Amino acid sequence: GVGEWRMHVSPYSTHNLIQAKGAIYVALEKGILEYEVSTGERTLWTAADFLSDVSPSALSFHQETGTIIIGYENGNVDLVRNNRVSNFPYILQSSTTGRKRINEIVVYGDFAYLATGVGIVVIDLKKREVRDTYHARGGETEYIDIAFKDEKIYVITDEGLYEGNVQNLFLADPGQWTRVEDVVDYTAYGQYTDIETYGDKLLLVFNN
Repeated sequence: GVGEWRMHVSPYSTHNLIQAKGAIYVALEKGILEYEVSTGERTLWTAADFLSDVSPSALSFHQETGTIIIGYENGNVDLVRNNRVSNFPYILQSSTTGRKRINEIVVYGDFAYLATGVGIVVIDLKKREVRDTYHARGGETEYIDIAFKDEKIYVITDEGLYEGNVQNLFLADPGQWTRVEDVVDYTAYGQYTDIETYGDKLLLVFNN
């Protein structure tokens, strides 16, 4: 009718998905698709009726609290629990310069680690507050993906792969990080885009 708006979301622009609570959640260009595995029911979440923002860029899930974490292109974050959305605009509203896009979200323990263009932002999912912001390098650095292995945190940046000790309370200091040198340096031709833990190995994906 007159004065009504509809959100049209392309089903072909998927770029991130998770499985949580018997459902699959897929990040689309302008929303989230929820697919219930047992019933086949599909629900579309958009900024018009549920989400706090428009363009999701990353998804993750915290099992203990049943929280779905949604990161957006502009740095905004939604925490979804029991079908209720709590907006977490800390990165979006911060005065920090740099690209605030949430590139990836990795849950480790009770914390969500957000790889962004302004650092690795650590959110305490039980207290729903920012615990810290880590910097593997000084200056403006793009943090692309994160993985954990043997009490170490690994992060892909646009300058290479870095590691730090998870128990180190001073990872906001770039001096507490070490560049991993025993991987092929492709920075002259492209960059690593993904890192995953598989058994006792770290797997890296390169894109040129």
